[in-house]
Amino acid sequence: KANGTACDDGTACTLSDICLSGACTGVFLSCDDGDPCNGTDTCDPPSGGCVTGPPPNCDDGDPCTSDSCVAFTGCTHLSLGAFACGLGGIEQTLALLQQNIQAAPVTSLGGQPRQTRLLGLVNRGLARVQSARTSPTRLRAQQLHLIQAKLKSFTSVLDAGMRRLSIEPILGATLRSLAVGAMSDLQSLRASVA
Repeated sequence: KANGTACDDGTACTLSDICLSGACTGVFLSCDDGDPCNGTDTCDPPSGGCVTGPPPNCDDGDPCTSDSCVAFTGCTHLSLGAFACGLGGIEQTLALLQQNIQAAPVTSLGGQPRQTRLLGLVNRGLARVQSARTSPTRLRAQQLHLIQAKLKSFTSVLDAGMRRLSIEPILGATLRSLAVGAMSDLQSLRASVA
């Protein structure tokens, strides 16, 4: 066909199809709705309808922010404040302790009873983190004290196992370092809410 002759390129995503240098081409439909929260909008060739893409991942990896996608604006990262930020860091440390204990061979912790005891203390600490997060301000210091008590018990059980040489030394040192760091963070956080 001659250049400029009407044709059909077989896709509903183009308009005003014409022959150009032996090929049928048209003007592509724009499906961009201007909202980055809808992901990349594309045209469905069979129907010509616009399809939204997957939403963006707005998680910035910072426990001190609340991440979301705001329509026609995009990702936002709102500060949660000092208490929530500190508590989020402690929660991450407890979750890391939990993962390390669950992943460790039972023999490296001196047997199933000790692994169960250590895991129970960490789980109760995590439950207290949730309580502290939702507690009235006047009760936060008490909840933090209870988390710290769980971590003190954790280190006592750990130290006893390490003295008896029933806990693998590198694993024990790693768990102890995490627990002591969390206790230090708790102490600072308790001082800020007192």
